[in-house]
Amino acid sequence: LNQQKGVSVLPYKVHQFIPQTGNVYLTIGEQDNRQITVEEKLYCEELSHGNTKVMYYPVVFSRLSGHEFYVVKINGSLIMPRNFDGYASGDGDSDINDGYIILPHKGENINDYILDVNSEEIPSDWYTTNKKGERKLKKTYAPRLPQKVYVTQSGTYSPTEPLDNMGFIEAIFVPSPLMYDPTARVVYKGKQSEYS
Repeated sequence: LNQQKGVSVLPYKVHQFIPQTGNVYLTIGEQDNRQITVEEKLYCEELSHGNTKVMYYPVVFSRLSGHEFYVVKINGSLIMPRNFDGYASGDGDSDINDGYIILPHKGENINDYILDVNSEEIPSDWYTTNKKGERKLKKTYAPRLPQKVYVTQSGTYSPTEPLDNMGFIEAIFVPSPLMYDPTARVVYKGKQSEYS
């Protein structure tokens, strides 16, 4: 990506043809301030200072959009790196705290990733309609939709907008198994591997 002009140097979806022999790890942050490595290590020495430790998180990429997804587990007010095993049962019984953090790229709006309950993209078997014609998501699917969250480079997490500006970045959290890819606006159904 030519970051000065925002133009892609490689053909679209070229990532599908590059074999993955290992993992890619990123620190959380704005695109210009992140560190990347292919080495499996927990902390980034370049960004850590004093008691503030900045972690590396494994990332996976959407096959359709190429956008990166941080593989995480929410643990109270922290986001922790999580192993990506790639298998999703699709039955909705996995830990709702396991999932993915998506940070918008420059020029993208966080609200583009939010899915409205009345969106035509939501399959009809995901909701019920009352007598007034209002949709209500089924309990199985409601927590699976993308949620706006706030994260910091050091891994602090908040589901609500923080009152003070302590370096929080707007992000999207999508629970695993991935039933909806907000970067490609695609719904996944049934049992499938998250590798695909």
